[in-house]
Amino acid sequence: MILAIDGPAGSGKSTIASRVAENFGFFNLNSGEFYRAFALSHISKGRRLDCDDEIRMSLNDVHLSIIDENVAIDGKVVSKAALHTKEVDNASSVLSVITDVRLRINELLRQSVEGKNVVCEGRDITSVVFPNAELKIFLDASPIERAKRRATERGDDVNAVYTELQDRDNRDRNKEFGALKKVEDAIAIDTTHLTINEVYNKICTMLTECLDKSKNTSK
Repeated sequence: MILAIDGPAGSGKSTIASRVAENFGFFNLNSGEFYRAFALSHISKGRRLDCDDEIRMSLNDVHLSIIDENVAIDGKVVSKAALHTKEVDNASSVLSVITDVRLRINELLRQSVEGKNVVCEGRDITSVVFPNAELKIFLDASPIERAKRRATERGDDVNAVYTELQDRDNRDRNKEFGALKKVEDAIAIDTTHLTINEVYNKICTMLTECLDKSKNTSK
């Protein structure tokens, strides 16, 4: 069973995915952390974001995997803090618009969940990575609310974060491949005026119904 969750930055995807996965005993796959890990590996080697040859080098020599449910680079687990710096945020956003990067990351994501019950979240999970997921959710919130959430998380200025998210949204929604969008069969949830618990309860109810339906169908 795959629960796929898409949505823009700050919509609550990571928090919700983690809680739902824990509650149901599903594997929590964060696609964004794969892109962040690739970006971290790339910039850590002093490679540029605007050089095709250096990006190809990184695609050829980076090895991403899951160890004890954590992302690992070249067999070594990477801390959450290392994956969520401003530099990695920017590098990941730039690199993730490149088709070859997305194709390779998608392969790694699919390989990592074979035979598992999974909650996966990102930007194109419902449309590209797992288009046949049994349950698809699209989380969203107003731009200013998303900026407030991200600013609170990082202790940054709201206005600066708002501008940053606007730029990121523009890149994510206009990617040539894997753009952020709501697919027709995804259930949209606007989290602007909802608490985390309210969103969590909505999705838990949906997933329970989906699991029950699957059990009845298999009988």
